[in-house]
Amino acid sequence: MKPVVIFGMLVLMNGCASFQTQNYSPPVWTELNDEYLDTFISKDISEAQKIFGYKFTINPLGDGRTAYLWKMNDQISYAQAWSGPSKTIPCNWSFVTDSNGKIIDNQRFGYCNATLQLH
Repeated sequence: MKPVVIFGMLVLMNGCASFQTQNYSPPVWTELNDEYLDTFISKDISEAQKIFGYKFTINPLGDGRTAYLWKMNDQISYAQAWSGPSKTIPCNWSFVTDSNGKIIDNQRFGYCNATLQLH
């Protein structure tokens, strides 16, 4: 019985290996900081929306400019996660676009924990 099971496992593993994606690269995770937000300057707002999602607030600023605001609440624990008190702290960031939808400025405010990672 054992040789049959081992043979079956080898056949299954070999079959799975043949379906592997050859050019796979793992997702890149990045820290939400000012330097990262600066990489979006001069890009279309749709690029930011692909990364940060479509749950944002739009504020017309005049002169064809628009502000897009994302809000996230970060749960911070003051002790061990299972026993200590915690506090919800807002982490917000925004992009300002010109009349063509190109990002011309950004701002990060609130407390965005350094351990907050984005994909």
